[in-house]
Amino acid sequence: MLAWGRGLLRSKAPTSIKTRYLYADKVAGEARCLSVLTSSLSHGETVKNTLSSRWIPLTNRLTAHGARYFSSDTRSVEISKNENDLADKQLVDARKRYRFTRDDFQPVQTKPLHFDMIFDMTEDKIKVTLQTTLKNLGEQPLSELKLNSKELEILSVEQFDKFVPLGKEKNFVAHVQSFADPRALQYEVDKEDHFLVVKFTKPIQPGEEFVIRTVSVATPTENILEGLYFDYTPEGAPKTIITQCQQHGFQRIVPCIDTMDAKAYYTTTIVADKRYTNIITNGDLAPGYHTETGVPVFHPASEVLSVDDPSRHVLKYYNHKVNMAPYLFFLGVGTYETFRRTLEFPDGDTTLLEILAFPGYFEPADAKAAVKMLHDSVLWVMVSLGPEACEHHDERKRIYELLEEREALKAKEGPLCLGPNEEYVKTPLSASDAARLAAVRAELKELLKVWKKTGYKYTGAVYREIAMEN
Repeated sequence: MLAWGRGLLRSKAPTSIKTRYLYADKVAGEARCLSVLTSSLSHGETVKNTLSSRWIPLTNRLTAHGARYFSSDTRSVEISKNENDLADKQLVDARKRYRFTRDDFQPVQTKPLHFDMIFDMTEDKIKVTLQTTLKNLGEQPLSELKLNSKELEILSVEQFDKFVPLGKEKNFVAHVQSFADPRALQYEVDKEDHFLVVKFTKPIQPGEEFVIRTVSVATPTENILEGLYFDYTPEGAPKTIITQCQQHGFQRIVPCIDTMDAKAYYTTTIVADKRYTNIITNGDLAPGYHTETGVPVFHPASEVLSVDDPSRHVLKYYNHKVNMAPYLFFLGVGTYETFRRTLEFPDGDTTLLEILAFPGYFEPADAKAAVKMLHDSVLWVMVSLGPEACEHHDERKRIYELLEEREALKAKEGPLCLGPNEEYVKTPLSASDAARLAAVRAELKELLKVWKKTGYKYTGAVYREIAMEN
């Protein structure tokens, strides 16, 4: 009951007179429900002594909304302007007691377009250089920018005076390469409300793109499962560091606009210990950072850092296909056993499936069975879901039959799933099996033509499932 009452107190009073009548009518009904509930608990002075103090805030709230009296049908309400002003003041005061209110969730006025991030990772501290391309969507010039920033050490804030606008081309590589003439900006750190307030020398005009560079330090934690934190680490391995950004964890990693509608594209460079078996984040490995089969190709740390560091190396990822909200960002460096299988969609497109397991916790056969279940599930989403899920029954049945046959033929060439330290050795198919495999693939493509839109088909180069302790 107390939790319900507090929830009622947090609701915001409507502004229009017509809406206030409806709101008062609603609150009156809720108050009447409270009356029934409390009267059923006890009678007389016992109820008054134990409950009256609890409902004083609610009574004040009803009065503050201008409800002078309620008729039996709760439709006649007398509105008082002075009491409405009091209600507004109480709402302003209430904002100081809660981290977020409804007014905090407005359409984004400054939209992030692209994040270019370099993570300089050690177990103690993580230094992040972030170059953010943004656009002023508001109707007024922008003289300052408030970025969510929680428990970060801010080292510097700059604005680039020269760059090629991103526009609609979305050539992120050329865009980042064009950054020039950085200029230091003034800024303030609001530790109470967790903001980095950036002051612009020249206001940003409506519709204008701009690029700022922040250098900050984040500290991984043991017990705050938000932002960067330590997860299960095998004995003798460097500490596993992973991220949790949902719902507002990205602001513990970099200064940002940390809302669900602040969708952007990402370029992420990670400098980390060579002892880690896996260094991963959103997107696909950038060109030059992988082999034809998707195996990572590490670059020396000196390419990113000003000095050489023989204990660490570099991977770069592009999340350039689909923009995403900041709460979806993930980064992980850790020690795992990786089990892989190539998934081939009915149309012939492929993606690599990976399950990252804790070393020594699983039998290889069980882990490979889990990869097969993942394989079948991703295919099922495409073939059996979507807007035409209730159509094409015969074609769908035939597709599943052909998929089973195709995988059986591919298994004759070599193992479908590989575990740690296992190499793929291909055995040529017989002429009849090779011809049949080609025919199966051709029929699958033909069957797909009856669909206008299938279920979701994963677009990335690698789809991963990761073991986590927390």
